Formats: sequence, structure tokens, C-alpha cells
Amino acid sequence: MEYKTVTKGECYRFPEGKQCQVMELATDFQTGEEMVVYKENDKEEKVYVRTLVSFIKEMEKVSDEDMRLIEDFLDIVENEQKLYFLQKHKKDITEKFMSIAAQSMDFAEKETSMEMRYQELLHFIRMKMKYEGGRLH
Repeated sequence: MEYKTVTKGECYRFPEGKQCQVMELATDFQTGEEMVVYKENDKEEKVYVRTLVSFIKEMEKVSDEDMRLIEDFLDIVENEQKLYFLQKHKKDITEKFMSIAAQSMDFAEKETSMEMRYQELLHFIRMKMKYEGGRLH
């Protein structure tokens, strides 16, 4: 296995799309194993611990640029603004961003090209705008 480093404060992504932030690197007192203390980036404030080896096998680092785009997208409430954001940032959208954006909207992606995934997500948002536009929140 290629050695990868994990850094305190950085964000990583589970393969299924959930994100987490490393809070601390630690050592198990009894076994001496290196451990990672992290929390998922969701509404719950649960903290988790897992071995460094297990963490590295499971996670992918989320780049600072991806993280900024993801946070900006997740902060948007209105579908019209989400649509505009996606169109404005099309050239910056990565596979990681697309997976997280789709998951945040409860949109089930198909395993197709990046362009098709992008177009399908835009279509999904347009349908939400059409059919949910008159609802009171």
C-alpha cells in the first residue's frame, strides 16, 4: 500500500460521499497503534476513532478547492440558486463535488460520464423548481 499522510484539520470523504474532518491524530495507549479522531460533517456532533491504516484505506482527501465549492453549494437553500451555481462553476466541478452535490439533494446518480451526470443533476433541479416552486416552506 502506498503511504499516505493524514493531517489534523483536513477534510476527507467516505466512498459513499459523506465527509469528515480530522480532529486529532493519537496513539492507542495499550497497543501503540496510530489512531485518527474525526467527526462527520453533518448536523450531528458525534466524534469517531479508527486506526490510521483503516482510515487511509477508507478515505479520500477532499481538496481545498472541492471543499470550498462543496461548502458554498451546501449553503444554498433555493433550487434556482443551486442551478445558477452549478452553471457558473461547471468548469470547476469534480467527481467528488458531483457525488456530494447529488447526495445532498437526494438525487440518485447513474454511473455515466461526468457530463451526463452534470446534465441529469441540472434536469433534476429544474424539475424540483417546476413541481415544488409553488409550495410553502
